[in-house]
Amino acid sequence: MYKVMLFVKRKPGLTHEQFRDRYESGHAPLAVQQLPHLRNFIKPVRGWEDPDFDCVTEFWFDDENGWKETSKSYVNSDVGKILIADEDEFMDRGSMRMLIADERVSEINRG
Repeated sequence: MYKVMLFVKRKPGLTHEQFRDRYESGHAPLAVQQLPHLRNFIKPVRGWEDPDFDCVTEFWFDDENGWKETSKSYVNSDVGKILIADEDEFMDRGSMRMLIADERVSEINRG
């Protein structure tokens, strides 16, 4: 399983609730519609006083190739332009951070 985690912060002036509502009711459905390789989506941050981000968006792929195909769609197409324009309305895109995990079963001998 190949996972990409994107840590997203709201734009200044938006409350956590406004961000969450806009993300869950607008952006997430749009992204699911536009990105065929998307397998999982939002995990709102709750329980921290003031985290450096407002949600973790998680993309799951069967392999690295699925991620590469989605990345190409995002950067070089009308799909990407639509999603980026939507993000610009409520996300602080300059503060986004991304982690990639290639999930594998450890080969450590547990014997």
